[in-house]
Amino acid sequence: MPYFMGIDIGTFESKGVIMDGEGAVVAYRACPHVMESPRPGWAEHDAEGVWWHDLCLLSNELIRDSGLRAEQIISLGVSGIGPCCLPVDENVKPLRKAILYGIDTRAAKEIEALNAEIGEEAILQRYGTPLTTQSAGAKVLWIKNHEPEVYARAVKFVTSSTYLVAKLTGQDPIDRYTAATWVPLYNVETGDWEEDLRGICRRDRITADAPLRTTWAAFANAATTFTLPRKFFIEAEYYAMSRFRQANLDMKSYHSVTLSFKKRLLDNRLTLTAQVANLFDRSQRFVAETETFVRDLRVSNDWQPRRFVLTVNYNFKTGKSFKARKVESGAGDEKGRM
Repeated sequence: MPYFMGIDIGTFESKGVIMDGEGAVVAYRACPHVMESPRPGWAEHDAEGVWWHDLCLLSNELIRDSGLRAEQIISLGVSGIGPCCLPVDENVKPLRKAILYGIDTRAAKEIEALNAEIGEEAILQRYGTPLTTQSAGAKVLWIKNHEPEVYARAVKFVTSSTYLVAKLTGQDPIDRYTAATWVPLYNVETGDWEEDLRGICRRDRITADAPLRTTWAAFANAATTFTLPRKFFIEAEYYAMSRFRQANLDMKSYHSVTLSFKKRLLDNRLTLTAQVANLFDRSQRFVAETETFVRDLRVSNDWQPRRFVLTVNYNFKTGKSFKARKVESGAGDEKGRM
């Protein structure tokens, strides 16, 4: 029977549960934690000390209490307080304490400035909700205005569930419901981030007369064959592409390894091949910059993911001997007609 684990990070407590496929609770745990308030109107969590600590603690306790093996749990779902704002570096390391949801009121002046720039009615019509202390976008702007050194080092601003998923998997998704609270950064009508980030984005604008960045790309391909007894062969192929830049697109370097196992039969005319392409399942990373935002993507095309291929090749006898017989036969036919 499959089992499922769920963990929720709350303001003062985290909770976890394991359920079976029928929805019956197999194990339940909860652990308290501290919400910090270093100044009036401020509310913060230590992402490492609270969010990540509680997830690790609860998951281990739940597995122990349930008597299950870890591999019996087929999925883990995480949820957390939101919308909160946590700046992280390229390794998902927090650069400061996480700023919590609407109970943190520090961004009042940023909310006032954004309302004046965009217009309260326009915000309500476009995002379906007014700018309030619940809006994460205003808190990003607060960090930019008051902690410029943190803002300059930040690669991304994430919420609690995104942070935990990134720690577990290396991916940093955000669901649309949570993204909708990042007013005025996420457009609920288009289902995507706004192109005009109202000065919240730190990236310089790419103007029409800006020089295009272009670099040369280098490609390398190497292959070798190992001969084994009984007409078995192993072929190893390595492919590499260097980093490449064109205008506002930065294509990171890419490497892949392909292994092929071959067996030849019928006087080498029949070849059976079992191939593992992209052995280490490497995806390709693209970074695209527009005028007001940066998008960091990992792309895995149909031809890129690790895949297993079985092929059968048969070489029919063709060539000089076959052509010679055809020529002689044709000459004989022609001679008979004469």
